[in-house]
Amino acid sequence: MSNSSAQKATVQRTVGTGKPASNVKTAAGKNLADFRAAHDPNVRVPAKIKKALDDMLAEGKETWEYETDLMRRANVSTTDLARFRPMFEAHIVETNGRNSKRVWFASVKVAEEARGC
Repeated sequence: MSNSSAQKATVQRTVGTGKPASNVKTAAGKNLADFRAAHDPNVRVPAKIKKALDDMLAEGKETWEYETDLMRRANVSTTDLARFRPMFEAHIVETNGRNSKRVWFASVKVAEEARGC
C-alpha cells in the first residue's frame, strides 16, 4: 500500500466510525477540534477574546480597556465582538452619559466593583 493510499484509508476509516468527532484522528494527526480552532468562528473568536482578557489579567487584575482597544488586542472585527459579547458580559461595564462606552475589565470581580455591585 503506498503512502497516499494509506492516508486515504485512514481517513475513510475515521469518517464513518460513529465515534465522537474530537476523538477521531486523521492521518496527519489533527482532529476535528484542531480544525474548528483554526476555522470555526464560533470557536476561534471567543478563544481570541479570552486570550486578550487573560493577557490583560497578566498585566494586572485591575487592567481595563475600551472596547475598541480590546478589538485591536484580540484582533477581531466589530461584528465578531458584537456577536460574542454576551458570552463575556461579566467583564463589561458601560459608562453612563451621552457618550456611553463599553469598558472591558480583565477581572470579573473588579468589573463588579466598578459597577458598584
